[in-house]
Amino acid sequence: MTARCPRCSTPVDFGALAADGRAYCPGCGTRLKLPPTAIGAAAPVPLDDAAPLAVLDPPPGPLFVPIPVGPPPELVREQVEDLRDRRDERRERRQNDRVDRDSNTTAIAGAAVTGTALLLVVSGALFAGGLKAYGWFAASFALMLTLVGLPLSLIGALQPGRQRVFAFAGAAAGGLLLLVLVPALMMYLSKLK
Repeated sequence: MTARCPRCSTPVDFGALAADGRAYCPGCGTRLKLPPTAIGAAAPVPLDDAAPLAVLDPPPGPLFVPIPVGPPPELVREQVEDLRDRRDERRERRQNDRVDRDSNTTAIAGAAVTGTALLLVVSGALFAGGLKAYGWFAASFALMLTLVGLPLSLIGALQPGRQRVFAFAGAAAGGLLLLVLVPALMMYLSKLK
């Protein structure tokens, strides 16, 4: 005798049937029992006309194994926060790069240092008659400042994508100081008595 399993609809063969009419479904492993009216039947009941089976026990194992579809929600939240942090860092880096492109700090520093040296040379020349020692201090310190400011201005002029106005001004002032003004001040101070 055969019947269909109520859980998975697999045909179950009750050929070597025990007296109590119990069997296991080969499809899902559910323990089944035929109703008492079907146990004493002389001929097997066709599948379509089979008496409904009663489920005695749940199947011995799970019918399916759950497979996780995605990562756990905590991990997803962490990943989203990491992505937001990275996006914010990129945005901040872009803004800083934009500010750096708009200003050339190396060139500005070079121009400031050579401007200070230029002021020292001018003041040393103005006060050289009465304060010869100050004139020598101004000339020597202006020479050191020029040797720092001129390379800074040249480096600022060589940086691509940056404003070069201060770089060219600092380089021009540094070259003028190094080649003309500081030596002229020193020669002027050496002729003074």
